[in-house]
Amino acid sequence: MKYIRRAVEDLVLRTDGTFKAVLVTGARQTGKMEMITRLFPGREYVSLDDPFIEEQASENPGMFMMLHQPPAVFDEVQRSPGLFRHVKIACDASGERGQFCLSGSQPLALMEKASESLAGRVGIIELMPLSQREMDGSAFSAPFLPSLEYVKARSATYASWPACMTSTTSGGSWWPLPREPARLSTTAILPMKSAKIRQR
Repeated sequence: MKYIRRAVEDLVLRTDGTFKAVLVTGARQTGKMEMITRLFPGREYVSLDDPFIEEQASENPGMFMMLHQPPAVFDEVQRSPGLFRHVKIACDASGERGQFCLSGSQPLALMEKASESLAGRVGIIELMPLSQREMDGSAFSAPFLPSLEYVKARSATYASWPACMTSTTSGGSWWPLPREPARLSTTAILPMKSAKIRQR
């Protein structure tokens, strides 16, 4: 399947260059690890989804950190909350930026734990499900603002009306429907409306 570029990719890279660690949160199946491994292809990837790795990180986090030196990517870190303290120690041992990229699928709990243990050391980014803009491959990346200037700038990058309708009626998918979407017929509605008006 073709990879779809995410709107937050530049933000993740800037955050990685600013903080000693970056935490990417979001619901499952939003593409967190696919995005992270593409952004940081040279880093060691460690998933705590593996029961053996999870047990090692929880039971002996000091040894776990010795085995996985920065720069490293730790996935599903919510499975070992005590690991944050050891990530903090590793961050404090060096002035380097971008030592760790962490990810997990429990946003609120993760943000609270990271804020407590890694305050001033971590940048937190939430990855949302694919947006229409991302699915369209739009180069427009300005954050939403309720202003006329934003609407004008965004209007210039809209996909064609038929393409928008196809995507909407197919549940947000970007491939064409096998048939045209059903059209609402008003021929049966108009006579009923006029009949009501005549009764009044």
